[in-house]
Amino acid sequence: MAEPTTIMMAVSAASSAAGALQSLQQGRYQAAMYELQGEMALAKAQRDAVNAEIQANDVLRKLRQTNSAAIARGFAGGVSGFSGSAKLVQDVNEKFAGRDFKNLQIAAKEKRSFGEIQKLMFEEAADAAVSSSRFDAFTKLASAAATTYALMPGGAPTSEAVSGYQGYSNQLNQFGTEYSSLYGGNAALPNYNIGTNFNTGFMTGPQYNIGPLYNAGGYSG
Repeated sequence: MAEPTTIMMAVSAASSAAGALQSLQQGRYQAAMYELQGEMALAKAQRDAVNAEIQANDVLRKLRQTNSAAIARGFAGGVSGFSGSAKLVQDVNEKFAGRDFKNLQIAAKEKRSFGEIQKLMFEEAADAAVSSSRFDAFTKLASAAATTYALMPGGAPTSEAVSGYQGYSNQLNQFGTEYSSLYGGNAALPNYNIGTNFNTGFMTGPQYNIGPLYNAGGYSG
């Protein structure tokens, strides 16, 4: 039966892989939404520009009607409709109508430009969403791969996973016992147990027995 830790690692790897796929899908969805918003913004700008052009055409139409009425009144009064006060009225009407017409034409052009800029901004946001989702997916896939590698035999060796592992100190002690028995019990290896011979005073590190101690009649550890 698998250990709980192994099960949790497997679940984590599967969750990371699923999260990577979800990040890609979410990035594509956000990109599609941004592109749609860009198209909608451009369409609205085009519609506003057309409305401005329609208003400009209405200005010209009203100008023609007003001047026609001024000319008719002039001839009805027994004077020329193309001179005198009638002409003055027409000039004033044309001046104001020309200003309104020009402003509406500029507004239509600006609305189109603004719509195109908005579309470009939404396209940039769509590209950023895709790039961000890909980076997030890559990160999650890397995490899943690392977890999967740790679950493989020999992927992440530990003291529990390696058969016969005894630790550095235990192996040295066992070798010292065998060495001493080989030479009749008169020889012993130094004490290599790291970190067990600290004194209460200040010292720069663990105190080790450096080599065997020699006596006049023989040697011993």
